[in-house]
Amino acid sequence: MMSFSRTFSLLAATATLAACSSGGSEMETMSPGGMDNDAPRWTANIESLVFDGHGGSATAWIEGSQTVIRTTLNRGAAGGVHPWHIHEGRCGSGGGVVGSGSAYAALRPGTDNDATETARLDAVLSESGQYYVNIHQSSSAMGTIVGCGNLLLQR
Repeated sequence: MMSFSRTFSLLAATATLAACSSGGSEMETMSPGGMDNDAPRWTANIESLVFDGHGGSATAWIEGSQTVIRTTLNRGAAGGVHPWHIHEGRCGSGGGVVGSGSAYAALRPGTDNDATETARLDAVLSESGQYYVNIHQSSSAMGTIVGCGNLLLQR
């Protein structure tokens, strides 16, 4: 015979499942990364420019009046500290940084030599604009770009 608390728990779980499976919920329009499936999204493959083997990726999307960008550096040096930013234009063009530089926490590879950071910018990328992601060697060597990737609009 089932106890009252177990019966109540089963009823609550059934109600929760029914609510989640009903059509039109906000959760259905969001992707696992928190991106609205209808919102513009940009992606980039970050290519090594200085050190053989560096690479990575970036994904940017719009949330309300902000741009959110998640950047990953692969095969970096454990213990390294790499500033990174979205810039206007294309790799090598020297375009200005999008948003405040302080919004971007440095990439810090761990013992697995990988690092991922997410920035929230108080700026919205334009679907007609061109953008790229730079990864710098260090805060004292900002002129040395170790990786770059052009952000491409996806639909």
